[in-house]
Amino acid sequence: MLRSCWCIIVVATAMSACTGPARSAPPEAMTFTSSSLLVEGSSALPGFQVAREPNLEGGECIPGDLPDAAGQRLTVHFPNRREPDTLIVLLSDSAGQLLRYTETRGVPAPAGTMAEMEAQMARIVRTQIRLDYVTGEAMVVNSGAGQQPRGIRGAVTEFENSATLGDLRERADLVRRVCAP
Repeated sequence: MLRSCWCIIVVATAMSACTGPARSAPPEAMTFTSSSLLVEGSSALPGFQVAREPNLEGGECIPGDLPDAAGQRLTVHFPNRREPDTLIVLLSDSAGQLLRYTETRGVPAPAGTMAEMEAQMARIVRTQIRLDYVTGEAMVVNSGAGQQPRGIRGAVTEFENSATLGDLRERADLVRRVCAP
């Protein structure tokens, strides 16, 4: 059970953001903590340095339904679940429209104990990208390895295909291909 703890945390976080009254959620819901430094405005995006590049080799899909048949969740571990490096989660409504894209670069390997997982989390440098298509808000945050989280928040349309992050729409399509029967 502890071996999949990180995935459950990431998926539960992503699901909780889209299964409630997400359509009226304020933009503040996208911030991490008061201790993180989140720069407003995507004009800072071209100068932002990601802490970790994505590993998109291989890919192991875990599909699932959202509660009350509200939509679908596609989770892909790259290169696989046993040796994860990059995790991408897509949440779509029942009509197939993308609600949220979450990409985490720097995912801990399955751990036998919570202490092992916490030790990994303390060492791993992470970059997390979130696109919330319901609110139109996007963010990218670098964190981990004892550093204070730092990131940028802006509009989804400016983050989707930026030179800094790459083509996130293309990565969403990759997730759909990996998960296709």
